[in-house]
Amino acid sequence: ELFYFVTKKSRIYAGRGVSQTPNQLRGGKEIFMNEYINNLIGLRVIKIYRYLDMLCINFGNTKRKCALHIQSPWKILDTNRRKVVVAYLDEFTELCELKENQRAVTVFDKKIREQQSIIENLQVIACNINCVGDLQINFSNSYILRVFINTSENEECWRLLMDSDEKHYVVKGKEILFE
Repeated sequence: ELFYFVTKKSRIYAGRGVSQTPNQLRGGKEIFMNEYINNLIGLRVIKIYRYLDMLCINFGNTKRKCALHIQSPWKILDTNRRKVVVAYLDEFTELCELKENQRAVTVFDKKIREQQSIIENLQVIACNINCVGDLQINFSNSYILRVFINTSENEECWRLLMDSDEKHYVVKGKEILFE
């Protein structure tokens, strides 16, 4: 059973159909977007990597684990040094010519390898999602991850997988839902 959401001023309302309005859902379960995403606060980055064109970040601590899969434009900023550490297009920029049966080494791979000890120890200190699904995660050490919704269609942009939930929090260009 899918739950669809209707957004209203950074709130999400869970219901059984997109035609329902927030008023029709008062008897149902109301979920604030930021409350769900705030489950990341306090977790550390365990691993960051790419799978084809998808950025994957695993978070966790001794009690919880979750993963964020991003398929839309994103960037990681170092606000102290006022620079982009790594970004979406870096996943596609190859560093050298490929030999047969060799995996492409990209700018992303190089930068993540250089920053791995820093990034893979960052702790989430704040999260925010706006009414269209753009995401910002603030980390310790003044790093910020920004994810941008880049479609008005029903393409998946990012999803949050919590180890305690069977359903995933999925953000698409047209809707935000659990599936």
